[in-house]
Parts: sequence; C-alpha cells; structure tokens
Amino acid sequence: MGCRMCRKWEYDIQEKAWGAPSLSQWESAITGLGEMTQGRLQVNFAGGEPLCREETLPLIVHTANCGMDAQLATNGLLLNEDKARELGRAGLKNATISLDGARSRTHDFLRGRPGSFEGVMRAIDLLTRFAPDTEIDLNTLICGINLEELPGLVRWAANDGRINAVGFQAVTHPFSAPLLERWYESPRYSFLWPRDEPRMEAILDELRELAKGNGIRLGFIKNPPVQFKVYKRYFRQPEEFVKRDGCHLMDALNITPEGEVRICFEQPALGNIKEKKIEEIWFSEQALKVREAISVCQRNCQAMVNCNFDGEKEYELG
Repeated sequence: MGCRMCRKWEYDIQEKAWGAPSLSQWESAITGLGEMTQGRLQVNFAGGEPLCREETLPLIVHTANCGMDAQLATNGLLLNEDKARELGRAGLKNATISLDGARSRTHDFLRGRPGSFEGVMRAIDLLTRFAPDTEIDLNTLICGINLEELPGLVRWAANDGRINAVGFQAVTHPFSAPLLERWYESPRYSFLWPRDEPRMEAILDELRELAKGNGIRLGFIKNPPVQFKVYKRYFRQPEEFVKRDGCHLMDALNITPEGEVRICFEQPALGNIKEKKIEEIWFSEQALKVREAISVCQRNCQAMVNCNFDGEKEYELG
C-alpha cells in the first residue's frame, strides 16, 4: 500500500531490519496487560498492516487465552480463505477494515493501490463465511476527497447485513511524516483537506443525524454524535485546540513493532518490553514524566481528534 494520508507504510518497510521482540516477550507483555487490568482490556493489533507479521496470529490466540478481546485493524488485502479460518479459530473478536470511499476509484486513490476496494469487499466476504463469530467493522477517513460519499457508504454498510459498525476519523497530520506546521496547506497534503466549508458542515450534520439513529440502527456509527460537531470546528479552525483544557491521553498504551512502549508517539518512549516487564514500564518514573508533558499539550493530533475522543470531556463544539 501507499496510503496518501499516512507514511506509516514507509516506516514499516524500513523497520523490518530492526530488532523486534521475540514471541515470548510479546506474550509476556500481553499476559502482564491482562494481569494489570484483570482482563478488562481490548488488545488492538494494528500497523501498518499487522497481517504482514508472522507473530500476529499466535498473539491473537494468546490474547484470547488471557481472557481479553483481540481486535485486528487491517486493509484486508492479505486475507484469503485459510487466513480467515485461522483468525476465526484464533478467537478474533473484531476485524476493523479500512474503507475510505463508496466507490472503488476513491478508495483505491486514497490507499495508493489499484484493486484495494475489491480487496476490502473480498475480505468482508471471507470473514463472513469463514470467521462467522468475528465482528466486522469499517474504519473510514473523513477528508476532502471522499466527503460526498460518506453518508451513502454508511447507508450501504447498515443495509448490507454483514457489517457490525462504522467508525470515522477526520484526516489529521499524516502518520510517521515529519511534523509540518499547517500541514493541510502543504502541496503534498492539501488535497486531503475539505475546502468547501458549507458542504463539509452539511455532510457532517448528516452523519451526526445518522449517528443519533435517524435512518439506521442507533450505535451503528461508533462515533458519538457530538464528535461530528467537534469535527466541524476542527475543519474550520484546525489550529485551535479541540478541547477546552489539556490533553487527556494518559492511559493509552501502544507497543511499537520494535517493542517500545508509548502513550503518545510525539513523546519519548516509556521503555521497551525487550528489557523490562510491562508493569514496571507502565508505573515507572519515565511514565510519570511523559504524562506530565502530555497534560499540557494542546495539539490536534490523531489521538486527540479521533481515537481517544472522550464524550465526557470538555470540547469546543462547532
């Protein structure tokens, strides 16, 4: 893949030569997470593309054996009948597939690879047939290229019968790209930004109504309705922080392919599972320092605008 909203695929190609934790080190970290949370945790295998890595399947099995839900975020292209069966037998709770347009040319353009849309349709079919106990969600970008297609995509997915839910993410500074001020105005990325504000607001209002259960099942859109109001303000004023206070990203735990434990990817790592137990890392002095730095951050990153949106917090609304 050569996704246009993300440079993570370049990073993944480079990191293959770097040292990665052993399978037993990964399993130890997952076991530790289960003990820390009494099993009340969802472990998300993401990337890049997690199906590129041979340790993903046994770690899904281990996660399920530890009593936690395993979720896979995938582009779907590496799925075949055998892999779908294996994922089903492994106890995969949820597969979230990226779908960024209702038309093949839109999705293929944003993903940088012809045939990507057909790959998503094939993946949905394979998981439905060969991993019937695995929920299938869609994850969809909101950007200038696909804006007009989004309500139709939701209605298609809601009526399809195989899709459990759809989640939206507003386009933010591209993953793994050098930090650019006003990145949405740069020649490389400006095409991603919604330029027609009235249409942007109308589409987001329509999605908000759908998220309220008007016309589709309540809860089918995973975003809370209020998040679409926050998206409107974000697209109008991207330099203004979306919250009324500081960042609340204190308990997000990410482990990179090389074993680094991070809360925020713009802050230093807390430690590495190749060197210390996950419990020791999580409650370390370094973790306290990073949380202090995060608490005063006011940048509209992916985690703040999208993944770690908390409807109980105070946001500036559109």
